[in-house]
Amino acid sequence: MLGLVLLVHAWLLGLWSNVDGSATLPGPPVQARPLMVRQIVWPEVPVATAAAAAAVATEAPREAAASPARPRASAGPRAHKPPATPPAPTAEAQAPAAAAEPTAEPAAGALPPVYPTQLPPPARLLYSMRRGAATGTAQLDWAWAEGRYRLSLQGHVPSAPQAAWVSQGLLDSAGVAPERYTENRRGREWRAANFQREAGRISFSGPGLEFPLVEGAQDRLSWMIQLGAVLTANPALAEPGAQISVFVAGTRGDAETWLFTVQGRESLDLPGGSVPHAVHLLREPRRPYDTQAHVWLDPARHHLPVRLHLRVRATGEGTLLELQEAR
Repeated sequence: MLGLVLLVHAWLLGLWSNVDGSATLPGPPVQARPLMVRQIVWPEVPVATAAAAAAVATEAPREAAASPARPRASAGPRAHKPPATPPAPTAEAQAPAAAAEPTAEPAAGALPPVYPTQLPPPARLLYSMRRGAATGTAQLDWAWAEGRYRLSLQGHVPSAPQAAWVSQGLLDSAGVAPERYTENRRGREWRAANFQREAGRISFSGPGLEFPLVEGAQDRLSWMIQLGAVLTANPALAEPGAQISVFVAGTRGDAETWLFTVQGRESLDLPGGSVPHAVHLLREPRRPYDTQAHVWLDPARHHLPVRLHLRVRATGEGTLLELQEAR
């Protein structure tokens, strides 16, 4: 009897536990699945030592210094490493002698000779100017004293910003010796070429390029005076077929030898009157977008330019100056 009572109590306790939720209904035992543990092994990455890191950090600038980046042949020269044949500069029709893309340095054997020169006295020349369909005036001022000179060309075209080109420097045994050449727009300096005579190099305000400064080197304005000074001192060079070489630098990182060939003597009918026996010289460009330069020099005016035609051969665009008055 006691056993029966104990059995009933056990049954009642199990039923209550099921309702409570603290126990499960009796049933077949459930075997737990074994826990699977998966180990992830990361690959070993070598860690650079401090010495190795320092070596890497210093090797890059050392390698860069050993092999500096150099401009492409079409973009500019490699300073102080002259190739054999330099290309010509690229023209800009609005400049007195059009601006150019950087060109290569001349080889030592291609350097122009140093000519005897006889400089003209100070002068002011007034020109009529035509640039495309636009017309205007230009004024060239040449002055020197006590071994220094200043040369400027100012262009005036209605409804266009005033432009000016200025060359200044020394007078030496080779003639005109520029120190600084600037191109100006709206009264402000725009670009410049610096002829550093003590350092013996030509540098520029924009491009980080340099050229060796050769004796007799000119800028894109001073060559007009230098060319006449050479002819005055060397009359034989005024004969047809004679050639005069002038090393010319612009402001865009360009510098090369310009070769002028005498075309002959011509009589000109200019706004300021007739000019008999003007010496006509021509500089032919080497590339389609270089500057073609025609210049007529008047022997009676110390071979100063009385007519000047600068043209981009590929486009036909250019500037024409004709003498109106000389003072």
